[in-house]
Amino acid sequence: KTVTAAAIVGSPAVKIADYARENGIDLILISTQGRTGAESTALIGGTTEKVVRLATCAVLVIRR
Repeated sequence: KTVTAAAIVGSPAVKIADYARENGIDLILISTQGRTGAESTALIGGTTEKVVRLATCAVLVIRR
């Protein structure tokens, strides 16, 4: 397998999902800080959540 890294300007979640789709990426690995508490109803960060929703391939979320 090959690991690919890229620097792209724009909305992070949209650009990550677009890049993966356009380049035939089969897995996105992304980390999260794992936000919890009354101020947030999500267990993962906003960008990570959007990538999970937008990606057309598998997304592996690693909690930091």
